[in-house]
Amino acid sequence: ALSGAYDNEALLTHLKTGREAHFSTHDYAISAVAFSADGKKAYIAGNLGSALLYDMTTDRTTEIDAIPGSTKYSLITFSPDGSKLVRAFQHFKTKAFSAVITDMNAGTSMTIPFDESATMVSF
Repeated sequence: ALSGAYDNEALLTHLKTGREAHFSTHDYAISAVAFSADGKKAYIAGNLGSALLYDMTTDRTTEIDAIPGSTKYSLITFSPDGSKLVRAFQHFKTKAFSAVITDMNAGTSMTIPFDESATMVSF
């Protein structure tokens, strides 16, 4: 199970063993979390644009593709094959809403602007 809170901490709990791992971003709150479809990676997003990718097979955390100036990620999800990640957020300064689709293998991203806040994302 993976949860995030306003205390800037995400908690990953292995449901069979009870083992816990704690994560924090550079932001003051965790606003979104997601598992990859294979359950090997966890994505943790902060309120001000920072993001972490935790690889459970290597026990490594990497700061990835932060979006400077963005506020609260509202939604994140991996594609079924884990090759893509979509994140919806609102930009802090412009108040514009966008979604970013990242190819996790190539490391490239594409931004899609939209008029209002996203309420769902899916592949």
